[in-house]
Amino acid sequence: IAGAILNIINVTMNNIITAEGRAKLTMISMLIGGGLNVILDPLFIFPLGFGVRGAAIATVVSQAATTCLYLWFILSKKGYLRFSSRLFTFSGTIYGEVFKVGVPILVFQILTSAAMGLSNTAASVYGDSAVAAVGVVTRIMTLGTYVVFGYMKGFQPVAGYNYGAKNYDRLNEATKVSLKWATIFCATVALLIIIIPKQIISLFSENDRALIDIGVRALRANGIIFPLYGFQMVYMALFLAMGRGKEGGLLSISRQGLFFIPAILIMPHLFGLEGVIWAQPSADLLSVVLTAVLALGLNKKIKAFKEQIPWAEEMREEI
Repeated sequence: IAGAILNIINVTMNNIITAEGRAKLTMISMLIGGGLNVILDPLFIFPLGFGVRGAAIATVVSQAATTCLYLWFILSKKGYLRFSSRLFTFSGTIYGEVFKVGVPILVFQILTSAAMGLSNTAASVYGDSAVAAVGVVTRIMTLGTYVVFGYMKGFQPVAGYNYGAKNYDRLNEATKVSLKWATIFCATVALLIIIIPKQIISLFSENDRALIDIGVRALRANGIIFPLYGFQMVYMALFLAMGRGKEGGLLSISRQGLFFIPAILIMPHLFGLEGVIWAQPSADLLSVVLTAVLALGLNKKIKAFKEQIPWAEEMREEI
């Protein structure tokens, strides 16, 4: 319970401080907490003899260290945030804005977990090797998706700030740069899992030939569409940063919910194990199409916003 409370505090302050433009501080705080946990885990478990309880204590101590660092930053008045009971107000409008942006991210995380469970259930019909292969491939792909998700979290406050300031040129520039680097990263990952899938899968199991065979096929299938994953995530972040919760929410549920759930329930009955393998790539393809349609409409609206304030361009030139 103590760890859960500290985790909520850390996640909240992490996002607030990141929104202030202090991403380096939040990164250092997370590294300190994670590094301390790595050091304390074996110390508490073995020499001190606490066992599993020692691992829990190490986690709580590490989270407390991160909390202390965040509190030091805020109490030392190095940022914009201040603690004051006088300034605390309950505003339905503010909470509404928070939920508008936060709920899609929550749904995204829930559906990601649900998708793993559904994939394992569908693969279980074809034996333990199939279940293990799906699990391995899911973990490998998760490494790539988490990197893009982290990049998205960095892009989102930049996009929100420039949209609020009506600096549409900077907003477009940030979006283009994010799309470029997210696509480069995803394409690099895709090339690796398409070219050397057997070597990657073998890191998890060298002896189970069925697992390796299924894993290789699944990795290559996922790699075909993965170069476009960054495109989906950047535009989901952009919609949320602009306060467009409906479009952002739709994109957040499309990949692992709207398209994947029907695919993983239907395709195995039609194509057997191949249906399990191709369910995620099929859902990704449909998500890309949906993202492209919504992105086209959004780009037109941003262009229209820019044309409504011609004075902004003149002002920036004078500055």
